[in-house]
Amino acid sequence: AILKNAGMRVFHSVGELARAAAGIMPARTSQTPPTVPIGDAGISATQVDALLAPGELGMERLDTIGIRRPQSQLVGSAEQATRAVTDMGGKAAMKLQTRTLAHKSDVGGVRLGIETPVAASTYQELIETARQHGIDDMEGVLVQQMVPPGIELILAATAGHDGYPPVVTVGLGGVTTEIYRDVASGVAPLSPQQAYDMLYSLRAWPLLSGFRGAALCDIDAVIDAMVRLSQTAVLAGSRLREFEINPLIVAPSGQGAMAVDVLIRTDAPA
Repeated sequence: AILKNAGMRVFHSVGELARAAAGIMPARTSQTPPTVPIGDAGISATQVDALLAPGELGMERLDTIGIRRPQSQLVGSAEQATRAVTDMGGKAAMKLQTRTLAHKSDVGGVRLGIETPVAASTYQELIETARQHGIDDMEGVLVQQMVPPGIELILAATAGHDGYPPVVTVGLGGVTTEIYRDVASGVAPLSPQQAYDMLYSLRAWPLLSGFRGAALCDIDAVIDAMVRLSQTAVLAGSRLREFEINPLIVAPSGQGAMAVDVLIRTDAPA
């Protein structure tokens, strides 16, 4: 009240302030577009609409925005699990499929290297695990192609609110994410150079760049995924609350990067 009586403008939220500041900024003759081209391709609104369309938000939704993933199949019975593992070459990963459980490994909900003879019993064990932990939104079990080992990163986008843009975060991923907390964040949309700078700022950068004679990782593939995710977050707007890939397994140079697990939280459109 003292400031208002003195003739100063008072805002009741940071969002009001941001919108007012945007309103008085001079017009710019050139403006960064909402999509940053990657080669001859960029993320379109149509692709984002497909990603966020009503229905189950499974791994296959990553295909619409060009982020690679392993072959996956959601199964609902022990017999289906056996057939799926067989179709994937006789060895696969099996995971609980649920929207509410962010870290499936915390409850024993991830099994790796499962071979065909034990696929049915593993399915039953995972269903029992879900029951013991009170998971009531179980969608089934995801049978997934095994991915060769590589450097594991976490890649996430958090929606912006009150006039602020989304934020993209990258860091050392897998089950050690919360231990090391080695992350870097940037405002979406990211340019390839901004994505590279974020990676370079990580303490884990040497693991990507060939530490002590190790193979150089496919940094270009990580940058591609970061830029694509940042474009998706911008175009999704308020519909997207959170988009997390953990882990993104990065192969040696030229062999790509693959999203092994994804968590997508959305808000219903207005």
